[in-house]
Amino acid sequence: MLTREDRSNKNTLKVLTYNVRAFNQYNWAQNIQAKDSIFKFLIRENPDVICFQEYFAQDVGLFTVRDLYKLLEQTPYKHVYYTIGEQSNYHYGIATFSSYPITGKGIIRFENTVNTCIHTDIAFHDDTIRIFNNHLQSIYFNASNYTFFDSLGTRYTEQQLNEILDISYRLKDAFIKRAGQADIISAQISKSPYPVIVCGDFNDTPSSYTYRKMKKGLSDSFVQSGSGIGNTYSGSFPSFRIDYIFHSPEMESLYNETVKIPLSDHFPVISYLQLR
Repeated sequence: MLTREDRSNKNTLKVLTYNVRAFNQYNWAQNIQAKDSIFKFLIRENPDVICFQEYFAQDVGLFTVRDLYKLLEQTPYKHVYYTIGEQSNYHYGIATFSSYPITGKGIIRFENTVNTCIHTDIAFHDDTIRIFNNHLQSIYFNASNYTFFDSLGTRYTEQQLNEILDISYRLKDAFIKRAGQADIISAQISKSPYPVIVCGDFNDTPSSYTYRKMKKGLSDSFVQSGSGIGNTYSGSFPSFRIDYIFHSPEMESLYNETVKIPLSDHFPVISYLQLR
């Protein structure tokens, strides 16, 4: 693992994207140490850029904004955008942290959803890089949907058939919304005056329209330097690769890893990207 000084000398960024599921605020992982383990992992990995989806913090309580920023002091520059709770004590949204100064910020909001995209410009040596951090349309399965996944057999009851119809509707609705979101983000990526890194939870597979649209003109770090299946989702729904790090042709992916730690329903993805 290259140190931060080594990476700087080699014109290389270590980028990490992670849907942290609100840092296990409601103990979905059934592991009361999950939050602490997430931050121990981040501190140990010491990335130059962290892109969080389902980011969570509060002003007062056991997990404050101040505490979070202290834990992330290795990446002191930040772009945080809350989609829920801006005026309350509990904040939920998306965030990009960087060890390099931030010189510009932008937000892409979508109607009738908490899913969003932010883009953040960082000053990297003598260059500027624009980082797109995305959390595209979620499927929003409910508790009975997950119970259904756990109960599948070879013969379906009427209740199971109804669940199949409900799941099909949710999938179709999410696919349509994600496609529209991908169109909007892709247009913004194409207008960037700087090389780009496109990260996040796309909630869609490499065979999807969303993936192809978002990747247009870019390289997939996993395809370039990863190995294996690369599945990034660890929840009850069948496991797929739905979290990505793309980059402009001006960069080369030297290394890509999906870290299989069971602290969220997603695994973190890490890439070393060298600016040519």
